[in-house]
This record gives sequence, C-alpha cells and structure tokens, in this order.
Amino acid sequence: MKKEMKIILPVYKMVYAFAFVVILSLIRGVVFTNEIGLSIEGPFAILIAVFCADTYVQEITSNRSEVQRLYQIKKRIYSIIQRLMIQGTFFAAARCSWIWIVFCVSETSYTSSNRK
Repeated sequence: MKKEMKIILPVYKMVYAFAFVVILSLIRGVVFTNEIGLSIEGPFAILIAVFCADTYVQEITSNRSEVQRLYQIKKRIYSIIQRLMIQGTFFAAARCSWIWIVFCVSETSYTSSNRK
C-alpha cells in the first residue's frame, strides 16, 4: 500500500491539489449552500482527469506498466483497486477541505458585510 501511495500521490500532486483547492475557493465564491455542489463539480472533474492522466504518463515513461504486465491478473486487479481507493480517498478529503474553506471564506465575508 505504501508503494502504491508513492506512485499515485507524490508530493507535487498533493501540493498542486491543495493550491488548486485554495485558489478555487478564493476565486469561486458561493452565496447559497446549494451552489457548492455546482461550483465544485466541473473544476474537480478537471483535477481528477489531470491526476489520472499524469499517473498514466508516469506509468508509461517509467516502464512500470511493463513490469505490471508480468504479474498475475489477480495482483494487477488488486493493485488497480488499491490505486483507485487511494485516489478516491484523497479527492474526497480535497473536496471536504474545499467545502470547509468556502464556508470559512463566505462566513468571514458575510460577517464583515453585516458589520457595516
């Protein structure tokens, strides 16, 4: 599992995702809570596509895909399931942090506008 995490989530991907979440929450403000889902779907779909494409490119350029082909089918399927679970957990945490940041930013702007 540790090896899969190193392959799927290197440090630069985590930093990129965190910066994406922070910048997106500052740029894309929401007024009502029902707007959160709509404002998160498109950008996170792009982020997930970029992550999966980068993982695919890394597999091809480092020749890990050639080594993967030598394994038994059960081990390959288990490896793919592990990678999907790791990425799914990471993106779920990123979405939760985005929602938390949006609530903090919108609450701060709401209280500051009410003070005037």
